[in-house]
Amino acid sequence: MGPEGEPLVLVSLAQAAEAGFTDAVVVVAGATAEPITAVLAAAPVRVRTARQESVGPPRAKPWGTVAATLAAGVEGDVVVVNGDDLYGVAGLRAAFEWSVGPSAADAVIVGYPVGRTLATEGGVSRGVAMVGDGGRLVSLVEHRDVRRDDSGRIRSDRAAELAPDTVVSMNLFGLRAGMRARFVAAVDAFVAAAGDDPGAELGLPDAVGALVAAGAVSVDVVPTDSPWHGVTWPGDVEVVRAALRVEGGR
Repeated sequence: MGPEGEPLVLVSLAQAAEAGFTDAVVVVAGATAEPITAVLAAAPVRVRTARQESVGPPRAKPWGTVAATLAAGVEGDVVVVNGDDLYGVAGLRAAFEWSVGPSAADAVIVGYPVGRTLATEGGVSRGVAMVGDGGRLVSLVEHRDVRRDDSGRIRSDRAAELAPDTVVSMNLFGLRAGMRARFVAAVDAFVAAAGDDPGAELGLPDAVGALVAAGAVSVDVVPTDSPWHGVTWPGDVEVVRAALRVEGGR
C-alpha cells in the first residue's frame, strides 16, 4: 500500500513515530495474525502484538473495537487507531499532544470533517459528534451507510443529510487509564445482551457515546484537517496507493 510497497500497518506506525509515539500494540485476530505479525519487525517503534480473541466468549467474529482496545492490555493512557485507516501525522500528533497534556477529560476524539472521509464506493460508518462549549463532546451517534447520493449530498442510514464539515469520529481516540474499567463493564453488559447474535459488535463510538449520554465521562473533541485515508471497499485500495505515492506516506 505504501509508496515503497510497504503494508498499511507499517505506514501507520511510521506516521505514529513521526507524531511522537515510541511504543505500539497491534491487535490481531484470526487468519490475519500471522502475516501481520511477520512484517512488524520493520516497524519504526517498539511493537508487540495482542490477540483480540482474548476478550469475550469465543466465537468466529470478534466482539468489536472496544474489545480490541481491552485486548491490547494497556493499563495506562493509550491512543487507539483503526488498522485499516491512516490518520496522517498531524492527526496523530493531535492525539499525542492531548495524551501528554494537562486535560482533565477522560478521553479525546480527534475529529475529521465527514466530507473528507468518504469511501470511493459504498457506504461507511461514522460517529457524528455534537460539540459543546469548550470543545467538549455533547453526543456521539453512530451513522452507518454514510455516502454521497446522486445529487452529491451526504446521507446516512438515519436519512439525515450531513454537511461536509460535520465533525465525525474516525476511531482516533485518546483514552485515560480510567476508561479501561468502564470498557470492561460495557463489554460485559454488551455480551450478556447480545446472546447468540453472531454479528453483534460493540464499537468505540457507541460505547463512548453511551458513557457521555449517561454523564459518566467527559470527552474533548480536537478537530483536525489532517489528511485521512481508509480502506473499506476494494475500490479504495488503488485510491489510497495513489494518494500515498503523492504524499510519500505522510
